[in-house]
Amino acid sequence: MDRRVTRAPRRPRSHRRLRAQLRQTAWISATALLCASCSAAEPENPDAQEETPRVVHIVAASDSIEQQALAHLYRLAMAEENVVSTVETRPGRGEEMLEWLRDPGVDMVVGCTGVLLGESSPHQAEELNRELADTDLDSQEAMELTYETVMGTLGYEYGVPDPSPAQGCAVSTGRRDALPRNILPVFRKLSVGREGFKEMNRLTRLITTHDVETLVEDAVESGDVAATAERWYRENATI
Repeated sequence: MDRRVTRAPRRPRSHRRLRAQLRQTAWISATALLCASCSAAEPENPDAQEETPRVVHIVAASDSIEQQALAHLYRLAMAEENVVSTVETRPGRGEEMLEWLRDPGVDMVVGCTGVLLGESSPHQAEELNRELADTDLDSQEAMELTYETVMGTLGYEYGVPDPSPAQGCAVSTGRRDALPRNILPVFRKLSVGREGFKEMNRLTRLITTHDVETLVEDAVESGDVAATAERWYRENATI
């Protein structure tokens, strides 16, 4: 007897492709939904959150118009890069700047190389005085040597910008005045970031001895150090 097996009719290929596409679409949708749920459940990365800007606290001597004016100039310069800073005046001699930096609440002072060296290392200041006895104190050699020497006496936690061509601290007394007195801010490295340091360098290279003298004269005449510094900065140093 001739037996024949009857097979079920095959579905068209187009139907099979459609079912495969539907299964693939459903799998992709489920995977996307699962990933979205996982992402929503993950906590935010604390490092990605914007940190509160640190305020740089600059201190100047109440008996030094020069220190106060320069402190305000550096405050304005760092503000160009959105670095917030304040200027505080403290009673005391203008040669106590490095002592103030030992206060955790103080981030920056503005002094002069020879005066700072006399405060940080009187012995090295005396030695350098003798070494430069026959040298023009306005020479590049004398200024660079004083700058490098005072840098070597500061602790690792402190930083300074490039040397300034401007000299100040004219009212300082004692043998320390025999050394060059180029303007030199000293700051805590952890307190001043790259942006603030860049602006500090820009202003340090820009200001001249004549500018410092004019600032002091105008501030004394006006009686408002901050306003005088802001006017000078606006006219000469703003970006």
